Amino acid sequence: MTDVEPGLRSDDGAALDRLARSMTTPGHDVPDYRLVGSRHHRSSVNLLVDLAGAGAEFADGPADGGDGGRRLFVKRFREHASTRYRAAQDGLDRPRLRPVTDPASRLADEAAALNAIHRMVADADRNDWFAVAVIPAADCPDLLVLERIDVPTMAERIESGAPDVMMDGAARSLGAWLQAFHRQPPAHPRARPHLTRSADLVRLATEMIDHIDDRRLERRRDRIIGAVASLPPEFEVTPSHGDLNPKNVFVADDGVIAVFDTAAESAMPVHVDLANLAVTLEFAGYKQPLARTRVRAEQLAEQFRVGYGSAIPARSELLAFEIVVLLDRWCSLGERGGRSSLKRAAVQHLRRQILAAGLSAGIGRRLDQLGAV
Repeated sequence: MTDVEPGLRSDDGAALDRLARSMTTPGHDVPDYRLVGSRHHRSSVNLLVDLAGAGAEFADGPADGGDGGRRLFVKRFREHASTRYRAAQDGLDRPRLRPVTDPASRLADEAAALNAIHRMVADADRNDWFAVAVIPAADCPDLLVLERIDVPTMAERIESGAPDVMMDGAARSLGAWLQAFHRQPPAHPRARPHLTRSADLVRLATEMIDHIDDRRLERRRDRIIGAVASLPPEFEVTPSHGDLNPKNVFVADDGVIAVFDTAAESAMPVHVDLANLAVTLEFAGYKQPLARTRVRAEQLAEQFRVGYGSAIPARSELLAFEIVVLLDRWCSLGERGGRSSLKRAAVQHLRRQILAAGLSAGIGRRLDQLGAV
């Protein structure tokens, strides 16, 4: 058994031991592993791993890089995550734009979606996209194993002040990528249609406003519901990325992009991914870093829409969906916290108040824009 490295949690070490064995052809040496980096989220763990394959023969084929080793990205759910997901599925949670996924199938669904993306990119034969490869690990269904891509994400490019020409080109490529992704068949047979009618969205927006219970929203209730009710009565639904944001897009030095971290477990209107990215660029802390690149968040969002092409919905429809995305973000402000000191609780409360004020202002701007359309 490989020794657990200092700083490597025992449950992570046990998972990597199983993975190293599962990836090795019987009769060959099990490779050692080296933890390059890790990130523990509330519900998941991401591990960056090097497998040293001297004496090993990998079950899925020759090692990459020619050095007998493998460079992997490994994702798993933390044990408590299933409890949190079950509580949400039982209705003990806030109104949500996206349905809560089943943690038992989440990693398998993500692998299926990434394999479908790999095929899409290969068939497209474009020189501005690449894809992240899924590494088979049949004996480790609780792990998602990917080829490790040592390329900065779009978020990291923004933080480092990448040239505006690079960011504009990456945004256009991402728009084209998403438009192609929306044309694909569902990645797996369990993809569930969601929000197929404007009536569904009206009901959801009403539940969100009631859940937030804020006077600023109450004063705008009729305008918000009216904006959502004015949408077409029915929507065509397609595979939905679910979390399209700069943290989930690689941007290579030559501007070539790859998208990851999606299960596409729901079929939804294309508006959801488009609205989510626009809201993320505005409210996820990118405005100040973008200013250093002389690229405004609005400009990046516009380049993304240009890349998406003529299939993009009407601006009025996207604004209405962006309002619902903002309501969803507002609902989520009460999720984090738990037990904490009075001082920390006061800081969290102040932070939520500041975020709520920004979200309220964002909703107001979009209502004004809808009035001008």
